[in-house]
Amino acid sequence: MKQKGKSILVCLICGLGFVLLLAAMFPSPPFRNATSTQDVATSPENRSSIRFSARMMRLEPVNSGETASGFVLVENTGRKVITEVAVRVGCRCTEVKLSDTSINPGDSIEIEFYIDTKGKYEDFVDNFLFTYSENEQNLYDVFHIAVPILAPGKLVAEPSSLQFNKAKVGESFSRNVKLRVKDLPEGESVDIVGISAPDWITVNPVQKGAFWELTMSGVLPDKSGRYVEFIQIKSTSKRYSEMVIPIIVEYVVDANTHTKD
Repeated sequence: MKQKGKSILVCLICGLGFVLLLAAMFPSPPFRNATSTQDVATSPENRSSIRFSARMMRLEPVNSGETASGFVLVENTGRKVITEVAVRVGCRCTEVKLSDTSINPGDSIEIEFYIDTKGKYEDFVDNFLFTYSENEQNLYDVFHIAVPILAPGKLVAEPSSLQFNKAKVGESFSRNVKLRVKDLPEGESVDIVGISAPDWITVNPVQKGAFWELTMSGVLPDKSGRYVEFIQIKSTSKRYSEMVIPIIVEYVVDANTHTKD
C-alpha cells in the first residue's frame, strides 16, 4: 500500500513538472487593454469593417489660392452598424462634411472635403483621421489627400536655403543662389525690387537672362548652437510678391571658443 502511494506521488510530481515545462515553452499572451484605440485598431483579431473608396487620393492641379475639393466614400463591409463617425483634419485650411454619422451594413457614407490652398505650392498633402465605433469599441483609420498646386510667377531659389555645417565663428564664406521664375504666364514678367539680409551678409544680385544669380558673402557671426536667420526678397509677382531664403548655421561645439548667447 505504501509502495502504491509513493507511485501516485511520483506521478503527480512528474505531471506538475510537465505542466510547468509547457508553461515555460508557451507563455500566456500579455493582457491587452480592449479600450485602447491603438490596441484595438492594430490587433489582428479586431480588424475593422470599413473600406475607403481611396485611401490616398491625388486631385487635379489647382492654382495656389483656389479651393480644391472632392469626396471619399466609406463602406461598412461588416454585419453590424457603425456609429459615432467623425473626421479630424490635419490642417485648419481643410473643411469636411459627412453625409451621415452612422453606416448600416452594406451601406456607404460620403465625406466631402474642401482644401484652401492659399499660401501653398508644389504638392500639399493633408491627413484625415477617421474615428468611429464598432462592436462597442472605439476605432480609427486614416486616409490622405494630395493636391498638386500650380505656382505661376513664383520665384524659386536653388538651393532653397543656405546651410553651414560644422561652422566656426569668424569663418568667411561666399555662396551663390540662383533665382528663377516658375511657370511664368505668357506676356507677364517678374522683377526683383528689394532684398533684405542680416547685417553679416552682403548680397549681390546679377540678372542672367531668365534668372538671377545672388552672390552672398560675409563672416559667420559670434553665435552658438543652431542659428537661423532669413533673407527676404520682394518681387513684382502678382501672386507671390515676397519669398524668404533660410540661413541655417550649425556651429561646432568648442569649449575653447568664446561665443555669445
